Amino acid sequence: MSGRRSTLPIAGRSRFAALGLVGAALLTLGWYRSAGTVVFSDQMVSGALAAAGSMAVCLAVALRTLAGRRAVERRLADLVERASDLPLSPGPAAGGPAVDVFVATPSMGRYHRPSCPLATGKPVQAAARAAHEGAGKKRCGVCQP
Repeated sequence: MSGRRSTLPIAGRSRFAALGLVGAALLTLGWYRSAGTVVFSDQMVSGALAAAGSMAVCLAVALRTLAGRRAVERRLADLVERASDLPLSPGPAAGGPAVDVFVATPSMGRYHRPSCPLATGKPVQAAARAAHEGAGKKRCGVCQP
């Protein structure tokens, strides 16, 4: 592991695991019961058990995915909040030429000031605002170029 901890509490993770295990048990039970029968009508109850098990497993995966997404959204909101508290470098001096150079990477959806904490340490490329907007990028919500 990379040392990162899951942002979900243990109780939340164990609920997803329990639901997945119940689903897997139902799926296995349905398969086991229907494996020895040849008559279709005898396999109906077993098929229903297996279907319920499949739905339980899918529900556990979907709920875990949604919980992970909420955790990522909380972490991103925290990052943006902390980054907005950091001081940005001052703009051009009064009467001086306006600097219209901003940075972004090809995979970023937003362009930033060179001093933006969200762009720090990334392999960014400098370009004019028009070039970034022409590439479909939007303004950063933290440094607000």
